[in-house]
Amino acid sequence: MLVTENLMQFIWKLRLFRANGLHSTDGEPLAVVHVGQYNTDSGPDFLMSHIRCKDNDWFGHVEMHIQSSDWDRHCHQEDTVYNNVILHVVWRNDKVIYRNDGTSIPTLVLSEYVEQHLLERYSTMMNAKSSIPCEFQLGSIDLFKKSMWLSTLAVERLEMKVQQVLLILDQFNTDWEKTLWVWICRCIGLKVNADTFQELGE
Repeated sequence: MLVTENLMQFIWKLRLFRANGLHSTDGEPLAVVHVGQYNTDSGPDFLMSHIRCKDNDWFGHVEMHIQSSDWDRHCHQEDTVYNNVILHVVWRNDKVIYRNDGTSIPTLVLSEYVEQHLLERYSTMMNAKSSIPCEFQLGSIDLFKKSMWLSTLAVERLEMKVQQVLLILDQFNTDWEKTLWVWICRCIGLKVNADTFQELGE
């Protein structure tokens, strides 16, 4: 299966890897205290991460690549921005890499800590022909879980509607008749023109 950096970032962000027993390629024990903030701009993939290596706490950035040699291929060894990278997370380790200041970076081979069934599920979803990729999994969800999930969604939706009504009620100084009228107008305009119809009702 073709693994992409996007998939690696997704796995890292949601901690979909075995967190116990992590080791760097040098054999040093690692603990991911905080995966960091996903970076949508240029620079390392995750910022402000917290990694524990042996008894040392490291705070900095995490960079991800399919192969460790991609570090050099992307010229990070020439960029001082990457001097704050505290962990290099790769799918395959094929080379020892160094920062711009000449220091080596602890490397974690993520593929050694990701369950195969997760990759198979991802592959199935990416190759799905339906417009909703996870549609085929609906039948595999326990009926009780599905029922509880739908009930939770219904309650959350109802609470959201209650809050909207209360805002209108507050706007009209607890005048229920005006509130009802405005709410009916809003509902007539659902979904696209709800705000416009609410303004007309007011």
